[in-house]
Amino acid sequence: IEFLKEYSKEYVMDVNVELTEPIGSVVYIQFQLGNNSFIAQVDSHTKAKRGKKIPLYFEMSKVHLFESDPPHKSIG
Repeated sequence: IEFLKEYSKEYVMDVNVELTEPIGSVVYIQFQLGNNSFIAQVDSHTKAKRGKKIPLYFEMSKVHLFESDPPHKSIG
């Protein structure tokens, strides 16, 4: 999941950031939607901070989903 500067309002959700991990020019953020954990790749200039609520814009063509149980096969 990537944070986008240009977005469709159809694919925006407010999420609570649980964890951030800066890796060079990107930051990975972890958040929950319902009972599911997700990790999103965002630009390193993000204002996302642990414990902060941010709008997250989904570019559906770049979303990758995996099974929650090993071997974590791709499902979409």
